[in-house]
Amino acid sequence: MALFDDSGRREFALAIYRACREGFGVSPGMAALTVAQAALESAWGTSRLATANNNLFGRKGTKAQFQTGLATKGTCIEIVNGERVRLDCYWRFFDDWADCLESQMEYLISKYPDVIGLNPVDAVIGLGSKFAGSANIPARNYRYYTADPAVYSRSVARILEQLDGLPEVAADCRDHSVALNVLQITESRSVMADLVVPTLDVKA
Repeated sequence: MALFDDSGRREFALAIYRACREGFGVSPGMAALTVAQAALESAWGTSRLATANNNLFGRKGTKAQFQTGLATKGTCIEIVNGERVRLDCYWRFFDDWADCLESQMEYLISKYPDVIGLNPVDAVIGLGSKFAGSANIPARNYRYYTADPAVYSRSVARILEQLDGLPEVAADCRDHSVALNVLQITESRSVMADLVVPTLDVKA
């Protein structure tokens, strides 16, 4: 089954993309990257965090936020000394998906300003810490955004390629010279070819 034969996934992608473009006025590239990240982190809006906490991006919270009702207690998988371990943590709670998107936009702009204007494929390459500071990849990038940068970057890149199959998204990106497929960028193709990572099952 093609990814967007599933109407639920198509509606999710379009809803997030339109909210980013029309509600928050971000570029097509940033909107596409946000859709891909939300899809991966929330299993296309179906994960427990997405449905119970309106948390589309796996955003962590603090004890103080938990005490004021802005987070819930749970567990997470982190990479510690090269090993995957399960740790106690707090997960942010949002009023709705729009609230979550607004928080995510503010977070990215404040923490990772150098990637905001990048083509999404270049931003995805920046997720792999192996390439931090390399040519055309800002030193201050997404390398600390995720515990497993290589796997995360490959997974987001795959979803970006699939978004090229949505006419509305693809046309908007083409009109602004934004590439969604790594094969559309020669330099990115050579870098991504060097990424050797295991297959990632989208978390439930």
